[in-house]
Amino acid sequence: MQFSVIMPSFLGKYKSAAADRDKKLVRAINSVLQQSFTDFELLVISDGCEETIEIVKKNFTDKRVRLFAMDKAPIFSGKPRNAGIYNAKGDWITYLDIDDMFGVDHLKILNSQITHHDWYWFDDRSYNVNKKRFGFTEKPELNDFNIHRVNIDKLGQCGTSNIMHRKYIDAYWPPEGSYKQDYLFIMTLKAISREYTYLMEVPQYLICHVPSLLDI
Repeated sequence: MQFSVIMPSFLGKYKSAAADRDKKLVRAINSVLQQSFTDFELLVISDGCEETIEIVKKNFTDKRVRLFAMDKAPIFSGKPRNAGIYNAKGDWITYLDIDDMFGVDHLKILNSQITHHDWYWFDDRSYNVNKKRFGFTEKPELNDFNIHRVNIDKLGQCGTSNIMHRKYIDAYWPPEGSYKQDYLFIMTLKAISREYTYLMEVPQYLICHVPSLLDI
């Protein structure tokens, strides 16, 4: 199997959380299942959230969706993503937050640029707030999203959405709850392997939520 997409899910309340995350969870899962590149699995990690389990079981029968339950971790902890890594069967690990989504060719674009490197980082696309909002059951137009350039060497400038890595390099997320976990994980990847590069073709990771700025 080529890709394991890891998606932690906690639908309870916390500061800076996106609205309507139950609907966005369904939207995010559908965006993976609709990929033009089909050699993947999706690991949904229920972060102490029974509602996540109920939603996935009710709405999805595709065997590529694998559901895992764990005790609630601290907010912004890397434990749910680590649970996904432990259980992943794919050669490559990539990530999706429940309040974002993939464009239909996201995994295809990632796969087309894989060479000998151990991990990759890439730009994502952020929804243009001046565009008309789309609903939970609608497919957004790719040109409604602006390319968002990222920097792996600056805190807060490169996140979960901007990396993929081989499973065998044995990298794991910081277990403590910290908004810096993305940056710390990238520093771990850099320490483990110097075989990494930037992807020139921008994939289709679609940012739909930025606290205090964007929530669609």
